[in-house]
Amino acid sequence: MARPLVFTSLLIGVLGLFVGCLPGDQTPEAGTAANAAPGLATESADAPPAGASITDDYRQGTPVIGETLSMAPYLAPLTHEGNTTHDVRIDTLAVEATAGPGIYYTAWTFGGSVPGPILHVREGDRIRYTGTNRSDEPIHPASQFRNNPESSPFARRAGDLDPVEAMPALAPAAHAIDFHAATVAPDRTWLSWAPGETIRLEWTARYPGVFTYHNSMPSRTMNTGQGMHGVVVVSPREGYPTDEEVARSYVIVRSELYLAEAARASAQNDTDEDPAGATSSDTDENTGSATPANTGGPSTYRWDHAAAMAGTPSQVVLNGRANLLHDYPLVASRGDRIRLYVINQGPVQTSTFHITGIVFDRIWLGGVPANELRGLQSVTLAPSESAVVEFVVPADGEYTLLFGRMSDENRGADGTLVVQTGQS
Repeated sequence: MARPLVFTSLLIGVLGLFVGCLPGDQTPEAGTAANAAPGLATESADAPPAGASITDDYRQGTPVIGETLSMAPYLAPLTHEGNTTHDVRIDTLAVEATAGPGIYYTAWTFGGSVPGPILHVREGDRIRYTGTNRSDEPIHPASQFRNNPESSPFARRAGDLDPVEAMPALAPAAHAIDFHAATVAPDRTWLSWAPGETIRLEWTARYPGVFTYHNSMPSRTMNTGQGMHGVVVVSPREGYPTDEEVARSYVIVRSELYLAEAARASAQNDTDEDPAGATSSDTDENTGSATPANTGGPSTYRWDHAAAMAGTPSQVVLNGRANLLHDYPLVASRGDRIRLYVINQGPVQTSTFHITGIVFDRIWLGGVPANELRGLQSVTLAPSESAVVEFVVPADGEYTLLFGRMSDENRGADGTLVVQTGQS
């Protein structure tokens, strides 16, 4: 009885080898998107070592470096096919920013602007990030960028025009960074680093979409509300189906500010319950993180902890400042197909985006090609949620961008798209 069993086992083994060699059943190479859902990448076996490293080497010079970094509303062009490693530097700075005319506040920032630089990569690319905590150094961002315009598209834009009118400030504090586009062990990667220290970390953009990055130190509500957020756009490996039709692309970042005149905010914050024992701080996560204490600028407003907990913002802004996109409107020519990368950074409110006179004919929720919708008047986004929306502008004129509740229009959450035939 042993021979038939041996023969059967050999036959099964031969058939298994034959089936395994069929082209349709080959195992995909590491890092390819075979057998993945449309628009999603598989995990790669050649992932970089997990974890970040922190050193005490203080890096000076231009605080934003990298050809994939731009300033909202602009997106750096992609000049590669994919699977490329990008070295980027975004330092953390304290600056005196403006939320609107006469409203100055001390902002913690990535790179010296609110929002921070827009990072644009392709699905499958690897990012090597370096950042020095320079919150204890008074830096005038625009002058740094004017002196080094070759460092990044962000620097070239910021050197010509600094939309948030950032001025030097001192507000020393430990910071951390969390890229939502990365799949990593957070306790080993999103580490905090103190003033004077430099962090280095790597991650791979495995999934397409529009992602936030932010300061992951408690309290996240305050850190985001004080300006420490930015955007990563990961373009799909194969692109979007309308890529060749799109004439212009813009990035719109919605966020809220919770500010009060400095004396009133200080008094209010000092009376808030603080289980960690710290006054003048946001304690929604029981940490007692101190608000940015300006020691070198014309701050007239400070973080309002009570307003943030109540969800009643003083300003709701697009790309960092109230009415910025009225003062510097988006432009297009009649008949252009426009693509907008839209994200709600919160930190508290859900919000709805709409453009008067426009219907979005293509919408990709999260910026993921598989999440496509058609023909919507608006798109609703919770904090950290995003979408890519497209439309064709039908005629010359001015189109109002509305992002938020109806009342938020009075807080600065609107802008203008100016359409003129032949617009360059």
